[in-house]
Amino acid sequence: QERRNPIRVMSGLGGPPLARILFPTNEYQIDPLGLGYLSSALKKAGHKAKLVQLPYDPECGYNIARLYEAFREFRPEMVGYSITTGQHKLWKQANDELHAVVGNSYIGVWGGSHATFFPDFLFTANVDVICQGEGEQAITEHANLVDQHHPKWSLAGLTIENLSFKINDT
Repeated sequence: QERRNPIRVMSGLGGPPLARILFPTNEYQIDPLGLGYLSSALKKAGHKAKLVQLPYDPECGYNIARLYEAFREFRPEMVGYSITTGQHKLWKQANDELHAVVGNSYIGVWGGSHATFFPDFLFTANVDVICQGEGEQAITEHANLVDQHHPKWSLAGLTIENLSFKINDT
């Protein structure tokens, strides 16, 4: 296991950040508050964030066609999932299907209670980054690094898969 010091990047210096983050979510009667906070923090730092609500069918799972469509239109560098235990399997399946079509063209960032309490979720295929606890600052700093085409570095609050090893600097 290798550890690196976090890199602090001030957003807005040398041009506005342009990282795009897509947040797939269930169709709720009310918008998910946590994703709203993340989206707000990212937009405040100059990034672009988009929430896409996916219908769920108990027999078929999430509407993956809607996820592909949103991905093609928005072209995100990151796709962020807020997951709870139980639903993590459904979102993992949706992410695996997206990954099968678009490959490694995005970084999958996973947060929510399941990622916080079960950090070993990182060791499953196609899970790139998990965020434990509050994520507004961590995802914004990660988006800053993605925007500057940095390799995946360690940031406080994030556990990041990097090639053949795992990093945890929380």
